[in-house]
Formats: sequence, C-alpha cells, structure tokens
Amino acid sequence: MNEEREPIWTVPTDWRETYFILFNVQTIICLGLIIWNEVSSRRASDNFVDVLVAVSQSMAPVAITIAAVTIVMVEALRMLSERYLKRRFRQGREEGKEEGREEGQVQERSRWEEWTRQLMEDGLLPPDIEVPPPDSNGKKKDS
Repeated sequence: MNEEREPIWTVPTDWRETYFILFNVQTIICLGLIIWNEVSSRRASDNFVDVLVAVSQSMAPVAITIAAVTIVMVEALRMLSERYLKRRFRQGREEGKEEGREEGQVQERSRWEEWTRQLMEDGLLPPDIEVPPPDSNGKKKDS
C-alpha cells in the first residue's frame, strides 16, 4: 500500500480520490442547506449580493469542519477496509492450504496407482501377490 502523504491534507495519496469525493458531497449538501436557510430567512426585497455574502460567511467555518471530518472518515474507512482485507486474506490462505493439501493427496495417489499399474504390466510384481489398493483414506480395502 502506498503510504505517501500530502503534507497539507495528511491523507494517503491512494485515498485522495475518496477524500475529495466525500469532501465534495458533504460540501454540496451543507452549501445547499446554508443557501436554503439564508434565502428562507430573508425578505424578498433583500439584495442577491447580501444573500451571497451571508452564504460565504456561513460556509467558511463549515468548509474547515468538513475538511477535518472528512479526514477522520477516510482514516476510519482505511482502518475498516484494512481489517476486512486482512481477515479475508487469512481466510483465503487457510482455504488455499486445505485445497492444496487435498489436491496434493489426489495427485500423489494417482502417481502411485500409475506406478503400480506400470509395474504390474511390466511383470515386475510377482503375480501371486494380491495387495488391494488403499481406499481414498489411505487404508487397505477389505476384500
């Protein structure tokens, strides 16, 4: 994972896109609420510039708060996703080990069976020895 950080944001560079998406969504929602509040609390005769100045004054501290909250949200998302991925990796590794073990047993068994068959065909095993092949659990089959 790339851990380089931008000094001003303290957000890992590979999480910068997530940060800006969250920041912009929150900013648009807050801006809409502030505009709605300013427009609804003013008289119709008020000047548009007055509303714009009031929205700008209200939005400045909100934007700083949103930036800080978004950093916390991104860090929380990073921790949760890292924890989830570690758990999934551990589970996948255990499943892979078990599957590999089973595959290895099947391959080894088929190699021994092929080797034994080849010995019998070549006449290298005495014909009077009848040893039943083991079953899938590696035990001798009962005749």
